[in-house]
Amino acid sequence: MLKSISLSLWVSLAFCSVLISCSATGSPSLAGAKASVISRYGGVIGVSVYLEGSDGDCVTGAKICAANPAGEVQVLGFDQARGCYYDCFDTQLSGEYRVRIDSVLLGSTPKIFSIEHDPPSGAPTAIQCTDSGGNNALVGQSLRRDEAISLKWAEVPGATLYSVQLSDGTELAYEGTAETNNLVIPAGAMPSGSYDVRIEAQWLEGDPYLITTDTYSASASEPYSFALDLE
Repeated sequence: MLKSISLSLWVSLAFCSVLISCSATGSPSLAGAKASVISRYGGVIGVSVYLEGSDGDCVTGAKICAANPAGEVQVLGFDQARGCYYDCFDTQLSGEYRVRIDSVLLGSTPKIFSIEHDPPSGAPTAIQCTDSGGNNALVGQSLRRDEAISLKWAEVPGATLYSVQLSDGTELAYEGTAETNNLVIPAGAMPSGSYDVRIEAQWLEGDPYLITTDTYSASASEPYSFALDLE
């Protein structure tokens, strides 16, 4: 089963793990280039580019632009807080995003990335939430905490992973992932109480740490939420 990665952490995780430093013995050169395209429902599509020189330092003087499937272009500036080049598109479009990197370290040949980005369409609406005894949370019945809970939701076109989170209003009480549209929460996983259940469909392609792949693309659908009482 794939491990879920919170969208709010994707960018910071990628930056922390993005490139391996190497030492320079001659003229500086570009040691590594990585790029990501990340979005979530109702938000922008952010494009990040990480460049490392042969001396192990970030390259901050490159000229980088990104184009969305509609041909709109954004020039990415270096963001000190993010540790990478960054800009965003306000409109979420599915399709190919192209990133062009020009730098004296590349000579006359620019570096081009083509990154597919396909935000899931629709919300994963819950269609079942029952305990082993047949109590149904979707019709307002309380479930027993000492019984396994079966959760099922409508499939979302384009989703490659689903994330399920239960919170008590203050903190996260349970988190699980599934590659299909169902999940079983083990008996006794949470104490008695009232919880908000949140289901989210995700589309992921590439390595979020940008180690095994040079690009990463991720998006999340409109979430679906409902209340759950455990006794």
